[in-house]
Amino acid sequence: MSAEIIKYASNAFLATKISFTNAIADLCEETGTDIEDVAKGMGADNRIGPSFIEADLGYGGSCFRKDLESFVDTSSEHGERFKLLEEVIAINENRVPRLVNRIIHRIGDGKNRPLEKKTVAISALAFKPNTDDMRDAKNVELCRLLLDVGAHLRAYDPVSVANVKLIIGEKNINHSKNAYSAAKGADAIVIVTEWREFTHLDLGRLGKSLTEAVMFDGQNIYPPDEVTRAGIEYHCIGQPTAYPSESS
Repeated sequence: MSAEIIKYASNAFLATKISFTNAIADLCEETGTDIEDVAKGMGADNRIGPSFIEADLGYGGSCFRKDLESFVDTSSEHGERFKLLEEVIAINENRVPRLVNRIIHRIGDGKNRPLEKKTVAISALAFKPNTDDMRDAKNVELCRLLLDVGAHLRAYDPVSVANVKLIIGEKNINHSKNAYSAAKGADAIVIVTEWREFTHLDLGRLGKSLTEAVMFDGQNIYPPDEVTRAGIEYHCIGQPTAYPSESS
């Protein structure tokens, strides 16, 4: 039993760091504070360290979710309600709906299906870079929620297209050959996986491809000033929205 609890406790602690940081990121968005500065300060404390305190769309994949739910169930079976982990899970489950609400607020029209006349570009689809693994991918959840509010989806992923067709349905999403073609004519682009190639995009070209030069970045992979210099309005996690200057 000790080995089982060690495994559960280790993953639960790491997931708690992720959800805690994301809860702080939500506060930063409301107060105009930068989560990058907050996380850097927290990580400088050697009792905390810099690992697992980066703001994003939350943990994905099969391991954390499975282990946390099992740990909560095991605790309940032994008469202990693990309220802390229940909240860690709840925070994580709200990450994508929160982002979708931000997208709706920015480009939606206020109707029951507020993105019905909007096209959203998604880059990319696997839950982490350099894999085609779609297990509990936040990107799949994002696509489904956007479809629920009427959005037309155009996506690019270096390796996961076939898996996405099976999970989401071939008719529900248009697949593009690269990030630029996905962005062409879209009302916004959402970056959700930190593929290396996305950090080297020509942001000026990307912005000109979009109908509205609006980017939502679920991984905070760009310096905001680099995005705004390209004429793109930048919405990321735990930071104030960055707007292009009139001279851009």
